[in-house]
Amino acid sequence: MTKIAIAGCGIIGAILAYELSSLDPNSPDLEILVIDRQPPARASTGAALGVMMGAISLKKAKSRAWKLRRDSLDRYETLIPELIAKTGRSIPYNRHGILKLCTSLKPTLEKWQTLAAERREQNFQLDILTSEAAADRFPYINLDQTIAAVYSADDRQVEPVPLLEAAIAAARSQGVQFDFDGRVESGLTDSDRLVGIRLRRSSGAIETVDLDALIITAGAGSAAIANDIASEGEPLNIVNVLGQALHLRPKSPIDPSTPIITRDDIHVVPRSSGTIWVGATVEFPPDDDGNGLIDPTPDPIPDPQGLDRLMATAKTFYPALEDADVISTWQGMRPRPVGRSAPVIEPVAGLTNALLATAHYRNGVLLAPATAQRAIDWLHAL
Repeated sequence: MTKIAIAGCGIIGAILAYELSSLDPNSPDLEILVIDRQPPARASTGAALGVMMGAISLKKAKSRAWKLRRDSLDRYETLIPELIAKTGRSIPYNRHGILKLCTSLKPTLEKWQTLAAERREQNFQLDILTSEAAADRFPYINLDQTIAAVYSADDRQVEPVPLLEAAIAAARSQGVQFDFDGRVESGLTDSDRLVGIRLRRSSGAIETVDLDALIITAGAGSAAIANDIASEGEPLNIVNVLGQALHLRPKSPIDPSTPIITRDDIHVVPRSSGTIWVGATVEFPPDDDGNGLIDPTPDPIPDPQGLDRLMATAKTFYPALEDADVISTWQGMRPRPVGRSAPVIEPVAGLTNALLATAHYRNGVLLAPATAQRAIDWLHAL
């Protein structure tokens, strides 16, 4: 029997567990154990907006970043109906695309047109609209400050918590075991292989779990695990970047075909329930300007004015929010690697059977299926 442990049950770990168990459901020769120190949807997944900026992202066709986005978008079109069919759960999935409002021409219009041509060759639709054309097509948006707009019909948005819960339920039905009271405290190695991990329970007890492979998907907590078990290489540094968001109920009904609208890095996300999410702020840790860090870095403290600025800006381009009621606000940490691009998908230094699949920063939901496939490819190569 082969035993694979997944450390971390956010959206990355849950979808990986499902995809891995789907290769040979309920196989007696494969045991999959997902470990987390708390129940799911308590960390970054629970505070994500689920916006999938794939085709509209300015990523080069041959880059790793674009390939991950492309592969995930393709898989989501089949994955979500698959999970719904297997679990009977609802997973709200917005197929109305993403509309980006440009308040400056940086990047230039020519660059957007070049990207649109590239995306057509990749079978993705990207429309470059004048502000007048955008006003005709989307009359409920205020385009006073908009120079041009880019509409991506093939980008998506999914509600992260229902997706996470469905992935867990489907994986469990296929034999995956879940342990939500275990923090990985250390590893047991034999030469260049990891042969087990020690778990600390909330009671303080220590347990040992034998394994044949470990995949670390624990967000910012991945660094502590990897740095403990790695036998060589530079330490991994992952910090949390805070995001705050709002859940609103407009006074008037929303047009059901409304896309996700984004301007100045603020997203207005219509939901199937008729409510709207607005988010999210980007708040770096103290002493971090987004480029340099002082180690150790504490988590950022929420800016009390952050939500006010978020709401004020969103109202300028989506007037329906003017009299909307605030249902709730929330916040969450997004794990961001330091000194390298996100995400981190690579073996743990010095170990042949431990993999990092983590630190997706603001794109965990978007990149989950492609990350799962990369992890499965790595397992097959062991």
